[in-house]
Amino acid sequence: FPPAVGPPFGGISGLAPLGDGVWIAACDEREGSRVYRLAISGEGAGLRVTPIDVVGLEVGGRAPAKLDPEGIAVTPGGTMIIASEGVGDEPRLPPALVEYESNGRFVRLIPLRDRFIPNATGPLTYGARDNAALESVTMVPGGRRLFTALETAIIQDGEPAAIGRGTVARILEYVRDDDTYAPAREFAYRVEPIEPAPFEAAVTISGLVELLALDGDALLALERTYLADKPG
Repeated sequence: FPPAVGPPFGGISGLAPLGDGVWIAACDEREGSRVYRLAISGEGAGLRVTPIDVVGLEVGGRAPAKLDPEGIAVTPGGTMIIASEGVGDEPRLPPALVEYESNGRFVRLIPLRDRFIPNATGPLTYGARDNAALESVTMVPGGRRLFTALETAIIQDGEPAAIGRGTVARILEYVRDDDTYAPAREFAYRVEPIEPAPFEAAVTISGLVELLALDGDALLALERTYLADKPG
């Protein structure tokens, strides 16, 4: 989008409302990081999604050199906060919460505690796992707090969920601090063991992939489990 001359439309991993039936959507491609503005109208079988605009996200310089956008939230001031899983290729790029203006221009990195930053090279011994880091970000109504979450356990917390074995992910709270957000409380989120499959599973993934703040005290959480009989 735009048709024929723009990047392929799709890969939508997060949505946030802008008002009047218009939404902002994060595309989770690592190349050409971007968001879309969408108009959503109608109901039921008549529901219609119309792309309005595509906004490229600034990378490099003060911004991360590359993103893996997963979640998106809009601040009361109209800026966007993108949850990026980071990139596991060495040297690793850590997961990040990145604030952008509505035109995609980089504003700032929101601090992430050191315990979540993986070692840059060599065997992974610390921090978030590749492709299993920050999958979500949600803003509490009024914008005083936001939440994000790790999809699965960081290295220090143990192994990811598997058949017959659960794990612990972390939900991270941030509070408004002047013109940015500061890390606050952390909450343990229990991921249950994966149920056995009717085949020999070579790939098993289970974790916390989305959050939605319903009010100041309640979150709606979406979990995802995936099994495959061969890698890829």
